[in-house]
Amino acid sequence: MQESDLPDFERALLRLCAGFDTPPTQARKDAYWRAFRKLAVLEFAGLIDAALVESSFASMPTVGALWDLHRKKSAPADQIPRSGPTLQEQLCEYVARRLSHLIGPGATPQERWAFSRPWTYLHRERRDGAERFAECTGVVVEMGDGSVLRFNVAEMVAPEFEPA
Repeated sequence: MQESDLPDFERALLRLCAGFDTPPTQARKDAYWRAFRKLAVLEFAGLIDAALVESSFASMPTVGALWDLHRKKSAPADQIPRSGPTLQEQLCEYVARRLSHLIGPGATPQERWAFSRPWTYLHRERRDGAERFAECTGVVVEMGDGSVLRFNVAEMVAPEFEPA
């Protein structure tokens, strides 16, 4: 932040103090200004907004607690805990169930080979506004006899196949 960002910084800090019913002292302002000066003012304001909705803060968050929150917000997507399996993981589970059903318990070594070889994942790139991401659309499994099995997400979500 630059000196010209000080009024916006002070407004954000005042929101934080008001949200936690804590007096906005000059010492507090100086400490937070020095601690968060390397952030952009909009980034600091977003951090304050996040702190105000974070339910784990029972009192005014310290500088260290806000930096922890900033690191948590800035963590790469693969480090953020998920609530459930990804579409690709669900598709893998479906393919494994489907292969087990197709091959059966008396599978030949060639048929079991499909489980030991890497599967090929098919992806499609999509955009959601300015954000780009890849979406798993299918899996290709090479069988031991040279044949290929293809599975896709549409097939997985169709209710027609339910193995016993």
